Amino acid sequence: MVLSYSVVDPLHLHISGRGNFGLFAGTYFYFPKLTGKMIKNETWGALNFFLMFVGASIIFFAQEVAGVYGMPRRYADYPNIPELVSAHHWMTVGAYIFALGVLLTLIHWFYSMFAGEKAPRNPYGSPSLEWAKTDSPVA
Repeated sequence: MVLSYSVVDPLHLHISGRGNFGLFAGTYFYFPKLTGKMIKNETWGALNFFLMFVGASIIFFAQEVAGVYGMPRRYADYPNIPELVSAHHWMTVGAYIFALGVLLTLIHWFYSMFAGEKAPRNPYGSPSLEWAKTDSPVA
């Protein structure tokens, strides 16, 4: 039995997609606690999320289309089926968009580390212990 790319798509969407977005969201949330500086511009954070979301959606939708057309997994060379070639091109476009979002996120974090204003002890006014009981950044 040959499994198609329809198996690859949900696995990567749920593990890679959700894991990466959770990692980036957690880093944005705990950025003041980690660095002692506030995020410089929240609009950049929204733009970075949008780019990464669109890029990931294009990648995984193209994988699903390739699976529907019968592209097998774990082959070194795929048959020259026009639908598969088009799906691979779209996966590449999605990967570049996702990579642009990640690159802009990293630039935004480094810029905020040096140009951001000093974070107060509890920047979000949260009653939870990680904000109320320790300084930012944690020494």
